[in-house]
Amino acid sequence: SLDLRKFNTSSTKTMNHMFSGCRQLKTLNLSSFDTRNVEDMEAMFFMCTDLEAVNLKSFSTSKVTNMSAMFQWCKSLKYLDLRNFDLTQVSCADYMLCGCINMKEVRMRRFSRGASRTCAYNNCGGVCIDY
Repeated sequence: SLDLRKFNTSSTKTMNHMFSGCRQLKTLNLSSFDTRNVEDMEAMFFMCTDLEAVNLKSFSTSKVTNMSAMFQWCKSLKYLDLRNFDLTQVSCADYMLCGCINMKEVRMRRFSRGASRTCAYNNCGGVCIDY
């Protein structure tokens, strides 16, 4: 795990590939992240193959338009709670959960009608529950 409590992310606009390829990362607590200005979360956790738990409960995603490949190939994730994610501005969620082969459950809201979701759930072992 990483101690990111002192990271100042209040003016960050992109988190594109922020943790991409951190294969040995097991847990991640991002409760201190201020994401209210973030517009791009593409591949944020791409290929974090050993990631078992990530705390995203404080994430504000009302400005995010791109979540493509956000969790792609996070093979060790079993549960993901994204119910607090505001997905109304997301226009691209392609491959978002692709390759999450051990996923048991994902809890999230529905994407807007125009959002691209090509292969968003391919090889995702879990049930995606839309709220």
